[in-house]
Amino acid sequence: MKKFSVADISKIKRKRLSGQVPLEVFRLLRLVGIRGALPMGGRSVTAVVGREIGKSLDCMTVEDFLKVLLDLKIGMPEVVEKSERKIVIQLHDCMVCDGMDDVG
Repeated sequence: MKKFSVADISKIKRKRLSGQVPLEVFRLLRLVGIRGALPMGGRSVTAVVGREIGKSLDCMTVEDFLKVLLDLKIGMPEVVEKSERKIVIQLHDCMVCDGMDDVG
């Protein structure tokens, strides 16, 4: 099966509805579809998916990754902890959960 890059998925040619999709549609797929359809609420699948997406981004530095988060409008990243072994990024204005009740 072909692996897709950000460049591949950025090729949007919808004539009438453009490339914009309401966040509600994404949230339905991510929070309702994946959590409801997979064991353990999809946690293991989302971890694997996250790793695969990370590999496909071709980011060589943390700054590259932060730029991708902004460019794709995923959210506004802030590095809140950084050591040799660990980086913690807090995502403000997050497309998945901003405005929703805290679900843990």
